[in-house]
Amino acid sequence: MLIAEVFGTCMFVQIGCAANAVALYTHNSTTMTIDWQVGVVWALAMTVAVFLSAALSGAHLNPAVSFSFALARPADFRFRKLIPYWAAQLGGALLAGIVNLFLFHQAISHYEKKMAIVPGAAGSIQSAAAFGCYWSLNSKYISNGVHAFFIEAFGTGVLVFCIFAATHIKNPLPGVAVPPIIGAMYGVLVVTLGPMTGGSFNPVRDMGPRIVSVIGHWGPTALTNFLPYLLGPMIGGPIGAFLADKVLML
Repeated sequence: MLIAEVFGTCMFVQIGCAANAVALYTHNSTTMTIDWQVGVVWALAMTVAVFLSAALSGAHLNPAVSFSFALARPADFRFRKLIPYWAAQLGGALLAGIVNLFLFHQAISHYEKKMAIVPGAAGSIQSAAAFGCYWSLNSKYISNGVHAFFIEAFGTGVLVFCIFAATHIKNPLPGVAVPPIIGAMYGVLVVTLGPMTGGSFNPVRDMGPRIVSVIGHWGPTALTNFLPYLLGPMIGGPIGAFLADKVLML
């Protein structure tokens, strides 16, 4: 069960962040831009990861989703499972970050030389943005950390609402339809909200690769802006779950 969460989360985060890396390092972008092509890759990554792990672990792949299930559907997911699931999800995201750092280390070096970026120096989060999310890189679209927190909470709430509505017993969807529905919603959120915050909506999607970036290349400066991506999803997710189960499906 936990191995499925590790592999599912790793696949989802590695493929999605690899799309970010290609957009940033090989397309000569000046910042981490989110466009529809990147959103499609995130959607496909989510769809495939859910398909492969749903039967074994439920394919939470996100601490906010696990927390929401423990709060809204405790009969289906006990609180005692939270810590093991969170550990498995973080482990998968860490593996994803390690893989991408290895795959793209030459591209990172080339990009930083081209842009005169010194890893660990002020402003070097510009090149770390394919790993963690940094709302301050998009200051023309977003005002402050509170704004970023709200966007991440809102996006996660919408995602979890979709997950709970699609998996509710009163909704007679065939099981095979659920992964593409969840994947499509995630991709939509990445495209529509990503240009402002980077589009995480998942604490380990941000924190796993971010930790790898701290240890492997950028140092403590890569911890910049992390709080909205950690706290926002944990607040927004349960709200979306309760709206789906207690309002929509009541």
